[in-house]
Amino acid sequence: MGRPDDPAGFILITLGPHGDRIVAEHYSRDAELLHVVAAPAAEAVSRQLVECGALSDLGHATYAGREAHKAEFALQHGLPYE
Repeated sequence: MGRPDDPAGFILITLGPHGDRIVAEHYSRDAELLHVVAAPAAEAVSRQLVECGALSDLGHATYAGREAHKAEFALQHGLPYE
């Protein structure tokens, strides 16, 4: 996931390997891994992304939040998340 116009880079959201948490990886625009945050709830992941400076564009922040909530829904219902 990512918006190419966010100077902070892009975010990749996945489910943890044990299906117990949401994992968000923050990459620079040059695809360098900068941060990894993980939590069982979308709100916590979103908060951590803001705190580490991974989101500098409001549109990107709202998109990342929506995706984190989709991932949380998938976790809660045993569904795949892509």
